[in-house]
Amino acid sequence: IAKPVLPYSIHSSGTESQELKELQDMLKGDISASEKVYVRKSIERHKLGVNKKRLSQVHMVGVTCAACVFPLMADLQFPVLLLDECSQMTEPASLLPMARFGCEKCVLVGDPKQL
Repeated sequence: IAKPVLPYSIHSSGTESQELKELQDMLKGDISASEKVYVRKSIERHKLGVNKKRLSQVHMVGVTCAACVFPLMADLQFPVLLLDECSQMTEPASLLPMARFGCEKCVLVGDPKQL
C-alpha cells in the first residue's frame, strides 16, 4: 500500500497486535524519512482506533473480494461499493461483497487486458 494512504487504511487480515507489529516492522525497514512519517501516523491512528471508528461512519468502501470477509467488515452497510480487481474475478465472486454490504450502487474497477 502506498505510504501516503497508509494512515487512512485498515489492515484487518490478522489480529490488532499483528497489525501493529507489521506497522512497527515497516517503520524499521528501509523506507524514506517522509514514508516514516506516514507509518508513524498510521501507528498512532491504529493505537487510537481512529480508522475503525470512522469505518462505521463512511458512505462508501473500497474493498477486494478477499477483504470483504474480514471480521472487521461484518455488520457494516454501505450504500456504494467500489469493487477492485474485477478483471481477475468471476461474476459470482463479485456477488459476495455486494450482498454482504447491502450496497445500492456498485462501481467495478479492473483492467480487462491485465490477464
